[in-house]
Amino acid sequence: MWLRLQVFIWGGVLLVGMLTNMETAWAQLPPQDDVVVLPRQKPTVRSVGDVFRDCPECPEVVILPPGHFLMGSVRRGLETVTRDEMPQHLVTIGQPIAVGRYEVTFAEWDACVADGGCNGYKPGDEKWGRGNRPVIHVDWDEAQSYVSWLSRKTGKPYRLLSEAEWEYAARAGTTTPYYWGNDPRRTEICAYANAGPFHRCADKTLPVGSLRPNSFGLYDMSGNVLEWTADCWNDTYDGAPSQGSVWQEGDCRMRVLRGGSWYEHARMEVPAPFRSAARHRMWGSSGAKYIGFRVARTMAVAPDPYQGQHPYREQRPSREQRERREIEPKQPSRERPESRSP
Repeated sequence: MWLRLQVFIWGGVLLVGMLTNMETAWAQLPPQDDVVVLPRQKPTVRSVGDVFRDCPECPEVVILPPGHFLMGSVRRGLETVTRDEMPQHLVTIGQPIAVGRYEVTFAEWDACVADGGCNGYKPGDEKWGRGNRPVIHVDWDEAQSYVSWLSRKTGKPYRLLSEAEWEYAARAGTTTPYYWGNDPRRTEICAYANAGPFHRCADKTLPVGSLRPNSFGLYDMSGNVLEWTADCWNDTYDGAPSQGSVWQEGDCRMRVLRGGSWYEHARMEVPAPFRSAARHRMWGSSGAKYIGFRVARTMAVAPDPYQGQHPYREQRPSREQRERREIEPKQPSRERPESRSP
């Protein structure tokens, strides 16, 4: 009886002590409104073909697959080809890239200015309207100031496309002069490209996305406005990079533009300005009512945790292993022959 009473007393003492400690700990917690439960964060995994934007004011981008293509042109019959498009050469795009779905718009540029970027420069709109029309009157350095602001805002590596990346994105796997086909009579040009009044298209810029996209889902890769690329100008492709990188040699006072614009007219070689391989050049300090740009973003590739070896699948021997097995002589068996009783 006495033993049970002692256990009861000591148990009560321990219970009172625990309650006192819990009350002290609870008193030290912040008010309930200050306690925030954070959800578990998962890494964002994107796939080729995904369309996304890194912030509400950021341009939409499309993830393009890695691949290779023949850059430039070769002369075929009466096709209009200039010397600066030759020699045709193989280019490899080694990893996925995210490319602006549309040309950068006035709304996106104005958001940069409102956030203290783009050197506070507000280009004119020719009284056509701003909003979703492509920004114009920006020179090469001003385009660079926009991608620099975008990189700072998002923490992502935004930039201008290299010339090779631009042609890869425009072709979208095609080998025809235009990304919509051969179109020798140019009957479909205004469905895909705002080629200007000479081709019976619009006589000014159109809001981005007004026409049909190419197979990668990119709009206005031909027509509407010429687009700045990151490359210096070179008169031919002799010595051009083969990995899709920026060509930083040549006349860097002149920069490469691509895509043709609404302002092309009869004095120019028709239909050269709107072909996927057509090249243009301009002083980097020049801006005009027919010049704009689009953005690109380098995409990181997630490492393969199995290094190509699936843990649940039997691996086939490589070609070298199979050839080695065929060359190496078979070793005689060392197993002892079975003994047979007479």
